[in-house]
Amino acid sequence: MGSSSDARPSHGTQSGGALPHLDAIQRSFGRHEASGILALVGGRAADVAGRLGAEAYAVGETVGFRASPSLHTVAHEAAHVVQQRAGVSLKGGQGERDDVYEQHANRVADAVVAGRSVKALLDQGPSGGGARTGPAVQKKAAAEKPATQTYDATADPDVQAAEGDSEGDALRKAVLAAARRRLTEKTEVVSQEAIEDKRKGNVTFKLLPGISIKLPLDKPMKNFTTCIEFAGQTYRDGAKATGADAKETAALSRGLPTFMLLFNKEVELKLMLESFQKTINQWQAPSAEEVPADSKKMKALDKLRFDKARHEAKKLGLEATLPSAEEGQGLDARGKAELAATRGSIQAEKSAIGQIDAAITGIEKQVAQFRAKIEKATEDAATISGLNNAYMRASEHIPAGKRPRLGEYVLTGAAGSQPYFAGGRKENTVTLREGMFKHIAVFNGMGDGQGLPEGGAWEAWKTIDGGGIEPKSNQIYVKVQPPYSVQHQAPDPNAPWESPSKLLGWVDADKLAALAKNDQAAAAAGLAKKK
Repeated sequence: MGSSSDARPSHGTQSGGALPHLDAIQRSFGRHEASGILALVGGRAADVAGRLGAEAYAVGETVGFRASPSLHTVAHEAAHVVQQRAGVSLKGGQGERDDVYEQHANRVADAVVAGRSVKALLDQGPSGGGARTGPAVQKKAAAEKPATQTYDATADPDVQAAEGDSEGDALRKAVLAAARRRLTEKTEVVSQEAIEDKRKGNVTFKLLPGISIKLPLDKPMKNFTTCIEFAGQTYRDGAKATGADAKETAALSRGLPTFMLLFNKEVELKLMLESFQKTINQWQAPSAEEVPADSKKMKALDKLRFDKARHEAKKLGLEATLPSAEEGQGLDARGKAELAATRGSIQAEKSAIGQIDAAITGIEKQVAQFRAKIEKATEDAATISGLNNAYMRASEHIPAGKRPRLGEYVLTGAAGSQPYFAGGRKENTVTLREGMFKHIAVFNGMGDGQGLPEGGAWEAWKTIDGGGIEPKSNQIYVKVQPPYSVQHQAPDPNAPWESPSKLLGWVDADKLAALAKNDQAAAAAGLAKKK
């Protein structure tokens, strides 16, 4: 659309500063410099944005915001700056809603909010080949209610009941329908304000009608992401659609929470086992064959045992030099002095052995305690694993040729110990260890495998998840061989790289429906039986 000259932004209208959320944006932008972009917030920038009918705008190396912006909005405008550096061709010098540049900026912003690199996306962005005259103005349109879109489940063959469907089939089809409906109708998962409150630990108290106050009284959830909220919403929708009555709906509704609590317990126990074993391994080598020959390289307990053997050998050697009682009686003064010294040395060796024995006993007692803990944790893990049989572990089921079915939940986790920036923001950093949960999504079918390396090691999976305020449709790339890596961009066969995520597995809908009604599983998960 056109633009009058008085609505065109200009430099120097007010003092500006660095981009809000700069750390998160620069981390995702890589070599595309964002630190030099001038940001104007409120004031005259708000007036200009209002005249443009926009929430924010970008012109040259300057961006303006009507009010304090979200990470998504800032990333969107920063993408426009990068576009303009490459050259854009805009009708009338101003961007239009849903043009190629807007779509590209939205993809960049979505990826930044998800904490992913956008270097390649910016490298391959649309440009006008430098063909432009005068300043270009690009803007993010002010929020408005989109044209109503509705999802018609009766026209979706994937969610229709079929003869022979199990209770799990009905449940996963209902979950799939719920996910597709929320995606099509752009149902809000969680508001941006609610996301920030959860990450900061803010609790809202209503003082009077229309008057409330926020206080940081709750435990901050720095790694809060909306994927869990979306999974819960779609599962509750599925349970309501599947349950024959209120009682059955209530029973079914317990399924996914029970699964996730058991899953978390199992992960905690696994990490606990690793920690206990690591502690034992710090004290001694895993086996006698692995004890190094160099005593300086030995672990504490192995070194103590080595030192004890050395002192015992020395004591035996000294004892072998002692004269017999008869010989001792015939010693002269010098001989008696030497005998006394030898006996003193023997006593010193005995004392050293005693001290070492005490130290060995103390460490062995702690090792025994940790071994008992390992045994108990192993038993607990086996119990939890048995109860949570809905968990289809990738390492077990992918080699058998199994894949998730439409409407089942896919779980991804940390591929190794790593920092994780929830929402792409450094202040929300948490440290995840290998196997810890990162993301849950609804499986939406096999994706386009075009461009994947040959050999069948990679597959494209389509998912629907709470990737932000609204549901998102994604395509992930799953390595169906160890270590079951997950990437968000098609892997380059010429420059392979390991993803910071891995496929943990998925949730079997049939077993999940049974799990929902398993009181023993609910008790183990810490959920009270619902009457």
